[in-house]
Amino acid sequence: MGAWGYKSFENDDAADFGIELEVRGWEIVISAIHAVTDLAQDDYLEASEASQALAAAEVIAAVKNGDASRLPPEVLAAVAGLGPLPDPVLIGESHAAVTRVLTQSELQELWAEGDDSAWREDVEALAGRLR
Repeated sequence: MGAWGYKSFENDDAADFGIELEVRGWEIVISAIHAVTDLAQDDYLEASEASQALAAAEVIAAVKNGDASRLPPEVLAAVAGLGPLPDPVLIGESHAAVTRVLTQSELQELWAEGDDSAWREDVEALAGRLR
């Protein structure tokens, strides 16, 4: 995991997601969320997909709440061009994806190898913004 911080966009996979967001728009957001929610309960959720789902959930939370302060500057322009949520169901799906990342994913396991308290708190706060 190439991470330089605990926040949702502070890793290589989320940075790649941010670049793709500019090109693919809502399509990549929906795809990242469904990559998690379409998994069977016993399927392994890899760190890459988990990181991208958290980044997608941050985008959904920002559009839902109108607060983009948690997004990096390079993602702000792409999010401003997205327009409204294409389907309100995405909010519930993104909450489910964040919960799965937090409780049953390789990303959670990697953070648990050290002090995961800041990461866990950040992800729990994201889940709260999606309610």
